[in-house]
Amino acid sequence: MVKIKNLLNKIKIIFKDLINNIKLSFKNNKKKSITILSIIVLAILGSITLITYSFYVNKSTNLLIAGVAQINPNDIKINIYREDKDSSGNGLGTYSLSYYIPSETAYTYMEANTTCDTGITITGFTNNVFSISATKRGTCNVYFDAIDGIAEDYIINLFVQEELGGTTYKQMGQLPINETGYYYTVNNEKTSCNPSGTVSIENNKILVYASENTTCNVYADKNEKLTLYKTIQAKYNEGNTFVKLYDGEGSDTYANPVYYYNGAVEDNNVLFGGFCWKIVRTTDTGGVKLIYNGVQKTDIDTIPLEESQYLNLSNDANYPYTFDSTNKTWTSTNKTNGATGTITFTVAEAGDYILTYTVSSEANFDKAIFYKDGTELGTYSGSVSGTITLEGLTTSNVIKVEYTKDSSGASGNDNVVFSLGKTIGNSYLTCNNTGTDSQIGTSAFNSSSKSPAYVGYMYNTVYTFSSKSMSSLSNIVFGNSFTYSGGTYTLTDTMTIATWSEGYNTINNNHYTCFTTGTTCPSLYYVYYTSSSYAYYITLTGGKSVSDALNEMLYADDVNKTDSAMKTYIETWYENNMTAYTSYLEDTTYCNDRSILNLNGWNPNGGDTSGSLQFKNYTTNYSLVCGSVTDQFRVGNTKAPLKYPVGLLTSPEVWLAYKDASYSTYYLNTGQHFRLGSPCEFSSNVAYEGYISSAGDLGQWPVNTSLGAKPSVSLKPGTGYISGNGSYTSPYLIE
Repeated sequence: MVKIKNLLNKIKIIFKDLINNIKLSFKNNKKKSITILSIIVLAILGSITLITYSFYVNKSTNLLIAGVAQINPNDIKINIYREDKDSSGNGLGTYSLSYYIPSETAYTYMEANTTCDTGITITGFTNNVFSISATKRGTCNVYFDAIDGIAEDYIINLFVQEELGGTTYKQMGQLPINETGYYYTVNNEKTSCNPSGTVSIENNKILVYASENTTCNVYADKNEKLTLYKTIQAKYNEGNTFVKLYDGEGSDTYANPVYYYNGAVEDNNVLFGGFCWKIVRTTDTGGVKLIYNGVQKTDIDTIPLEESQYLNLSNDANYPYTFDSTNKTWTSTNKTNGATGTITFTVAEAGDYILTYTVSSEANFDKAIFYKDGTELGTYSGSVSGTITLEGLTTSNVIKVEYTKDSSGASGNDNVVFSLGKTIGNSYLTCNNTGTDSQIGTSAFNSSSKSPAYVGYMYNTVYTFSSKSMSSLSNIVFGNSFTYSGGTYTLTDTMTIATWSEGYNTINNNHYTCFTTGTTCPSLYYVYYTSSSYAYYITLTGGKSVSDALNEMLYADDVNKTDSAMKTYIETWYENNMTAYTSYLEDTTYCNDRSILNLNGWNPNGGDTSGSLQFKNYTTNYSLVCGSVTDQFRVGNTKAPLKYPVGLLTSPEVWLAYKDASYSTYYLNTGQHFRLGSPCEFSSNVAYEGYISSAGDLGQWPVNTSLGAKPSVSLKPGTGYISGNGSYTSPYLIE
């Protein structure tokens, strides 16, 4: 009995290793034009036989067919036919459909008789694994001939529970493989094998262990999967202080309650597609929205040194480093331009150490420099934090830290904070990434900021601003409106500005001008912002008004023609890394809300030329409602199309994340600037988009400046996870 159990364990190990190898093959070859689909069907060792009563190793792995179409292994259907036998085990020349591959001791695979649809080829069958080359969806009919003289081996009759907790079972050829939100277990009370056998279900496959010919009646009970949405919902119902219910605008129309994470959350980590993510909120469909957070890294526990454990300490006499006994950290005090503050020390005990640092300084000018025995370990400047590994540190190695300032200027905290910790225990994987490690890179939102159009995740017509010095001009005519005929604009309801410095703030109702003392011109200028010396304006032609210009830039049905720089950057990353996982994702909305909060100078009737064009998310906004269909970016929205189901978080999602919490400690604070997808304003000459600062607060930044890129995706409703509790070291592992 012990030998049989050991052999079964070996079979399970081989089975799992083979599955893992195939998963790895899928991942490593996902960009090839021809993809190999491997299908495990049967494994036999000695007198113990393992029957796999289902065809697919990994039903949820997507394949790239011809490098373009995304295909699920379920889309390649395998019909298996085995030759009928008489009572003596001799083949009859007729074939019946089988729901599993018969054992190689009783049947022979007949490659010559096997046929596949055009575009699909079975390239091999070895070790009970089919290899299939496919460029399209389709079907293969494979045949097995009986080996004469060997009686029928196994018969499996499968009965599947129709409803959760129900009493009726439906006979089926295999377990439902396209179902989401459920899994199946063996009902041992109802299941029986004659004369003997043991049945289990692993990864949606029925496994039968038997040492002789047997017939099994297998009853499979239906169970609800442990899904991310239900886990989050349960946390809320249990009173978890970090999970909140969205009850704002639009919530009364949702099919499912929307929950969001708020504050200093540490258990919303997910491992999906080979990357770390953080859960932001659920969607009204029951999906789960995530934000990228880097890759898993190896970490190790450390014990921070006390002040007394820094030996041979030499602290700067003029700018001494101060020790915080609570946090076990040293902080530089040098804030004098052109000076350097230095500290050196050794350790009391040899071993492996981790030096952790945080620098907050004038980027590229004021720097923290670390040395070991006079050899530089690294120079850091600006807003940055990280670690330096010091393996095999001896009691004679000298560590030196310098904080050096240039001749002028200061930024941030103007210091370096560091600590030294001795490593203990074994290394482990973690998803606790911050800084640049938590983003895919940096990109401008758009290459230019000179038009309101550039707040768009996509845009079309662009009216670029111009500025004009008005100091030397006098008696310039401005109109409230105009007429247009024969290629000429004529101003109406006019007023004259005798001198600009005295009248620049009086044109709130008269924005149109030819910038002359006359009233006619072929091109008209709309002044939306003024200063005591300059007028900022857009140029209108063809009889168009400022309302026409705003419509073409922000609202029109065809407003989304050209991808923004950020959209291109994120979708290129997705294409290179995530297409194999598209089937896991829902096509949810990524909002780029260009609704206007305040037109100010863009309003031809009473528009204040000292104010900016303000979008809905210019101020605090907790609403998840996304106004216009042209701002609701999805793959399936032809008016706001995404290439892939990936986008950016919005300002309201961030406002909710730190509502009534501390932005310095809440979970979206990575210590690095990164972009959001929410337009904020167009000032006199710059378009601004939302962003999260290195301090964690939400603000706005010019769209043509490169900031961190952190993609967001949304898992489909019913998505389950294999393991994990959401912590940094045990993230939810998506199945």
